[in-house]
Amino acid sequence: RAVAVPAAAPAAAQGRVLGLEVEAGYKLKTRKAAAKRFKVTASGKVMRRSPGKQHINKNKPTHRLRRLSKESPVDCGQIDQIIGMMPTSGIDRSTAKAVTRKTKD
Repeated sequence: RAVAVPAAAPAAAQGRVLGLEVEAGYKLKTRKAAAKRFKVTASGKVMRRSPGKQHINKNKPTHRLRRLSKESPVDCGQIDQIIGMMPTSGIDRSTAKAVTRKTKD
């Protein structure tokens, strides 16, 4: 249900938060599963845990387990989805994509 807002109203009243267009009267909520899985660094990079270290670790070499313990940056193609799941996290789309591309190369 959309509420009519005058054209001269401030951005917050029109439902624009961090570049996202939302219907008036809708509260932006963070998906808690995403908030537990992703961390945003001070430089704007979005980090995630590496998969493959939950079980059957006895067969894996120690140096591999050590490498899997480290966090790795999220691919730049996934940034838009993460911003959608965590709209109030303060992720800057252009900065996050630029920083992620820089670390990949």
